[in-house]
Amino acid sequence: MNIWYLAAGIGLLVDGAIHLFLGGREIAMPLRRCFALEPVQRWVLWYCWHGVTLLFAVLGGALVWAAVTPGSADLAVAVGLLVVGFGALGLALPGRVGLSLREMPQGLLVTPPGLLALIGAMA
Repeated sequence: MNIWYLAAGIGLLVDGAIHLFLGGREIAMPLRRCFALEPVQRWVLWYCWHGVTLLFAVLGGALVWAAVTPGSADLAVAVGLLVVGFGALGLALPGRVGLSLREMPQGLLVTPPGLLALIGAMA
């Protein structure tokens, strides 16, 4: 078992739960009620929010699978690179739009699991 992949997978699943429950209350529900947006804009953003929730679940599950399945390093590296990419975006974007990482913590949440997956590939 690769403990690095397991930790990364569990981390992404926890991030997914935070996204679903806290993000649902703080971001998704207000977005759904934002009638200043055109309906297509509002519902596409709603769709994207749910897509990210699904992505956390699938990527976290893939890393847990890689942790217990020998020969799954390619899967873990692909997931790790994708998640590190999301993390880099999440770390760079807040400053570009005048927000703090406290207000927009996505990069802080997803970067560690991505790095753990990549470390696991080198272990």
